[in-house]
Amino acid sequence: MVVRFSLIVSVFTLSLLSAQNARPGALVATGYRIPTSLITAAPGQLSMISVSGIETKSGLPVKAEYGLTGYPTEIKGLRLRVRPSSGAPIDTQLGGLQQSGCAATDTSCLPITSFTVVFPEDLPSGLTGTLTVSDNTAIIAEFPFRAVSDNLHLLNSCDTTLIWASIFAIAPDAGACQPNIIQNGRLVQANNPIQPGGGVAAYLYGGGATVLRSDEFQRKETVQDFDVHFDYRANAPGSRPVPGISLTGKPFLSVGFGGGVYQINFMIPPVPPGIQLPRCDGTIIRSNLTITISGANSMDSASFCVEPK
Repeated sequence: MVVRFSLIVSVFTLSLLSAQNARPGALVATGYRIPTSLITAAPGQLSMISVSGIETKSGLPVKAEYGLTGYPTEIKGLRLRVRPSSGAPIDTQLGGLQQSGCAATDTSCLPITSFTVVFPEDLPSGLTGTLTVSDNTAIIAEFPFRAVSDNLHLLNSCDTTLIWASIFAIAPDAGACQPNIIQNGRLVQANNPIQPGGGVAAYLYGGGATVLRSDEFQRKETVQDFDVHFDYRANAPGSRPVPGISLTGKPFLSVGFGGGVYQINFMIPPVPPGIQLPRCDGTIIRSNLTITISGANSMDSASFCVEPK
């Protein structure tokens, strides 16, 4: 099923470890593709960016307080700025700062420094330039940067942004990357499975630019529309909807918060007639419903078990 909706606010990308500025012998990345140092972000997005080459800082990790103007623009003398190809530098906000440990006997070790960054809500669409990392007044790293319309990431219990989602305090297995989907005020999990036909709330980062709603609630909503795709199959991967084939339905109003977190509300459609929904067994069949949220530039998905009737 596909649901068309505007996200209403509040704004994440996963950790990016750049090859630039890494000391000789330092791990840059693993996998099956050549890594890129290009950093992309949507307006208002909360993201984690990890770099090498910064000296060890004391008193970490630091989780910044969210105030009337958001998060601070500097922690421990460190600052991240977007420097457009033309125009003045643009400050980002820092929600947290942490470093990987170094062995006490390794005097040459430089830790991996991870920033929890919130990009400006008014980040111009299509902007290109660089993202600079500075320590006090000295620029110590610079990476190519491009602004995108959206960069979706569903919050889950494996995220290490220091931005705590308290609902995960009851997650039985944080290592399973439990997605933050709420039904009847509770986290969707084995003892609270998704109920087809019911409403849920999901939390994510990277919904992009927003506008203020002209109603009595004065909330924000995303400028662009998004799709919610429901796939009732065993172990289905995330996928964009197929026009004329995917299920469609009407979304509920989505609501948002500050500090880069979006909340969206939508209905879970009934299992389509004629589909024999397999029962999850925890080994071969680990899910029988996959929900994919997609925008113009990105998508993310989460898989669940629905109890067949």
